[in-house]
Amino acid sequence: MSIYCSDLFSLTTFRNVKLRAGEDGLTRKVTWPFVCVTPTISQWLHGGELLFVTGLGLPVSDTYLIHLTAECIAKNLSGIIFLLHPEHIASIPEEVLRIANEKSFPLFEMPWNVKLVDATKEIIQLIQAEHNSRERTRFFLESALFSENCDIDSLLQFYDIALYDNYCIAIVQADETAFSKTTELCFRQMNSFIRHKRLGTDSSNILSCSYANQLILFITADQNFDDTRQEIEKAFRYMKALFPSHPIYLAFSSVKQEITEIKAAYKEVQLCLSYKDYHLLPPPECIIRYEQLGIYRILLELKKNNRIVDYCYKNIKVLIEYDEKHSANLLKTLKSYFINNNSLTKTAADLYIHKNTLSYRLSLIKSLLGSDFSNSLEQMELFISVLLYDT
Repeated sequence: MSIYCSDLFSLTTFRNVKLRAGEDGLTRKVTWPFVCVTPTISQWLHGGELLFVTGLGLPVSDTYLIHLTAECIAKNLSGIIFLLHPEHIASIPEEVLRIANEKSFPLFEMPWNVKLVDATKEIIQLIQAEHNSRERTRFFLESALFSENCDIDSLLQFYDIALYDNYCIAIVQADETAFSKTTELCFRQMNSFIRHKRLGTDSSNILSCSYANQLILFITADQNFDDTRQEIEKAFRYMKALFPSHPIYLAFSSVKQEITEIKAAYKEVQLCLSYKDYHLLPPPECIIRYEQLGIYRILLELKKNNRIVDYCYKNIKVLIEYDEKHSANLLKTLKSYFINNNSLTKTAADLYIHKNTLSYRLSLIKSLLGSDFSNSLEQMELFISVLLYDT
């Protein structure tokens, strides 16, 4: 497991450390601390390490420090820490600072009197503590959300999870089937925020774990719950600004008080994500709360009634069978038509088809259903039938 560069400021040995450049890269992972004792570092490291440079025994010059920084960036280290001393590294060259800022590579300045054994020990301890914390979080969430029979109260005690008056489940989901490097960076950005939120307050707690293309958040807080949720939304929008072309969404369940409702909360947030494409999110917003679902919440309850589901299925059975036989998209067309308030222009644009093609499909749909959609109640029944079937 690993921590992030932003976590270093919580350490005692980093109280007087200054970030000189590369602030945008504070979400870089720190896999291990390493003290530079050789002129070159590439052959000794894997990537992700945090490099301490004292200058002792090294051919220190502006040119050397520039090359060393470039080598660290090329090797994908997490950052570099210079310990300044008049006889070794007197100052950090401006060109080094420029390169670090340009590449979003964190560059720190540490007082010479800090004992490196203490600094590296603290980092290793933090990495181990974070590893243990993440394991506890993963085991708790997987057990609480996915196990059929479990005692939630016992899980909270066993994994030492702080539960406040209110809680909800939130999910950050990437709109992709495979886990990409960009998604990893997005999740890393959110986890960096969560780490500080968790360490910086005694009235809220946020647990997170990655699951496929989702980052699952368990958010619990006292009466300031809305503030915590708004902070998460703020962090999400900042992350979206960093990766504007990457489709990613944030959804919240309703706020719960009883921990026994945790599975219900998880189903609510999954429902939000299943409806994210149903014109519920005004562009460019990618955040949805369960409270926003409106009639879709009623559909969720209706879907529990098999008789209602069977009745609605019969209403559109002829379209389903036609689609299966002819590899057509009549059901999808009808749903889009209703969602777009019977607008031919908007529906054609939504389906990426010509208006003439849409008109032909609608004519066929009306013929198969024996309806011209002139009756508003009949149209509403068809719309509900389509939504119940296609969710």
